[in-house]
Amino acid sequence: MKISNRYQKAFEQAKETPAYWAEGAMLDIARQIVAVMRDKGVSQAKLAEIMGKHAPFISRVLSGEHNVTIQTIAEAVHALDAHLDVRIVPNKAISLPVTEFTATVDDAAMIPSHGVGFRSLKLVKLHAMNQTAQEQNFLKKVA
Repeated sequence: MKISNRYQKAFEQAKETPAYWAEGAMLDIARQIVAVMRDKGVSQAKLAEIMGKHAPFISRVLSGEHNVTIQTIAEAVHALDAHLDVRIVPNKAISLPVTEFTATVDDAAMIPSHGVGFRSLKLVKLHAMNQTAQEQNFLKKVA
């Protein structure tokens, strides 16, 4: 998919803002939590139960649309018997990763009836589909 120069320029300008990186970090955290939930067979309702929270709270955390504290993220990750690993890398050295997974019929109980989606109300991340092979290789080396 080719992006017009106008959108490419707007995207490059957005990458210079702290909001872009904050939004990207929240979306990446949500993607990672969902991936761990899927791997462990934990539904949103079960995660809420383990954490002593209500299911809508977990839904808000996983939407990537709310400013969630590191404490909340750490609690969710701990409830999934995992560890939160935070890294700081230079902005110019990384772009947002693309995490993809498919759900099977067996996974249906873990997926909300409306599906799983990650939306950004602040920024449109058109570039996510157009990462270069070089960027993807860098992400593999950093991970």
